[in-house]
Amino acid sequence: MSYVYANGTIYFHCAKAGHKLDALLAEPKCSFCVVDADVVLPERFTTDFRSAIAFGRARLLKDAEKLAALRLLAEKYSADYPEVIDKKIASSISRTEVIAIEVEHLTGKEGIESVRTRAKCGDLAETHDVS
Repeated sequence: MSYVYANGTIYFHCAKAGHKLDALLAEPKCSFCVVDADVVLPERFTTDFRSAIAFGRARLLKDAEKLAALRLLAEKYSADYPEVIDKKIASSISRTEVIAIEVEHLTGKEGIESVRTRAKCGDLAETHDVS
């Protein structure tokens, strides 16, 4: 799923009808998981992973908020094509819904293999952006 994280909020788009939209409209309390890394290490019977889970409440965006969120999404995934962003948004906005999840709690986990690898490289202080 394409998403963007900005100012404590996760934004993503979806179709005007479907299970995801129905579920979020019926029960806005939700979670959103992002897997930043997931490498199977079969010889060690483990994985090298890094992930985060955000908990919050979803809401449907309208008007200016919807347009702003679509622009954030377009800039994240198509930053090299700024001259086309407004045209693409205009052509798709009527058939697209945009959901915002206001993040209330955020947690993450990193596999020990990843921690060990970064310790060997000397960059344990490195942080990872889940956007």
